[in-house]
Amino acid sequence: MYIHIPENKVIHNVLMKILKANQKKTALVFNEDRKIRNSVKDLLKDNVSEISIINAISLSECLLKLQKQKFTLLVMNSNTIVENNSRFTDLVFKEKNSSPDNIILLGPKKEIQHSESVSLSYLDEPFNPEEFVKLVKNIFFPKSKKEAMSKEIVKKLSAKLLTELAISTDETVEMLSGLELSKSEIYKRSNEGISGDFSGVINIDSKILRLSVAISFTKPLYLKILNKSLGSDITEPTEEESAFVGEICNQVCGLLIEKLGNFPTDLMIGLPDVVVEPQHRVIHPYDVPVIAIRYKTDLGDVVMEAAIEGKI
Repeated sequence: MYIHIPENKVIHNVLMKILKANQKKTALVFNEDRKIRNSVKDLLKDNVSEISIINAISLSECLLKLQKQKFTLLVMNSNTIVENNSRFTDLVFKEKNSSPDNIILLGPKKEIQHSESVSLSYLDEPFNPEEFVKLVKNIFFPKSKKEAMSKEIVKKLSAKLLTELAISTDETVEMLSGLELSKSEIYKRSNEGISGDFSGVINIDSKILRLSVAISFTKPLYLKILNKSLGSDITEPTEEESAFVGEICNQVCGLLIEKLGNFPTDLMIGLPDVVVEPQHRVIHPYDVPVIAIRYKTDLGDVVMEAAIEGKI
């Protein structure tokens, strides 16, 4: 006896979700030019090997495959979609079941009406392979909300640390030198550059981020601070007297901790390294851009710079 069992939509929907989750994400590459088609396919294979790639060598084949299968990405020429606008509009942009989630159009940007459910991206001529791969990776492997939140936390804490570090440097150097500092420049530089004649370099670590801080002085300014602090009249500091630049760093960091209060609570400050050499370079241990603040005094410049690297 045949018994008809009505389709259970709940079970069906759950199964479809499971199948969709387990299904390998797929890209459809359509271009009538074999050379371009193969070039795009090879780029995807070499750089985004986690996805499946299907070719379409003609417009009819492309439309047929779109009807039969749901694709995460369709890569095609922008001119082709304009020349066959009505066919694509009906199938790709109106029929939800046959619409790919994303479309990358190669070539000049065209005015195309499309559904809001389809994400449309353009790569203008000349074709840039690196930009294409980056775009595809962002489509298939978008950054999670957790990653975005972590970056935002690091960004806010970095801004807080840099602000208080700048204030602490300003106040400490003014107190030790008896000179007034004027902030002349805030800039970003690559991880190597000329700083000064006497530098203290110190590492600060926490669970969220770590940073390398350097405070550099010209020789006349450093001698002013040294002589005022020691009550002396030194013109050529010894190795021991040159090491006092590390003590300046310690005082800056002590004031920094005081200003930060309980935010964050787990900062660990290392022992300062000392660099003494006319117009030397300070290279930080982290491969990130360096934020620098230059202050001017009557006896030369002091530069405070920090390289900050997030850990979450």
